[in-house]
Amino acid sequence: VKAIAERAAAGWTAAGADVTVDWEAGDAEVDADSGRISQALGNLLSNAVEHGGGGAHVRGVRCGRHVRIEVSGRGRGLTVATRAAEDAGGRLQLAPGPEGLVATVELPLAEA
Repeated sequence: VKAIAERAAAGWTAAGADVTVDWEAGDAEVDADSGRISQALGNLLSNAVEHGGGGAHVRGVRCGRHVRIEVSGRGRGLTVATRAAEDAGGRLQLAPGPEGLVATVELPLAEA
């Protein structure tokens, strides 16, 4: 999942956006569809960058039996990201943060 988050951020950074990644979840493997994870993160970053002033922050943390991917920024049109997260076996939560909306994708860890 870390590589997916870094690729999504790198695409926006290459386009001139200020997108940073702070990955604290280690090399945790998740039980989720990588294509749908990419779609959910891509949509969240697109919304944050395009509607939130050109920047976003991605943070990955391990939380019990899940990995949480938080995207800080403002955004609209999160229906596609919500559906993609659910199709990947996870869920998307939205909450206010110090710099705007924080969207969190929570994914189940793969069984060892």
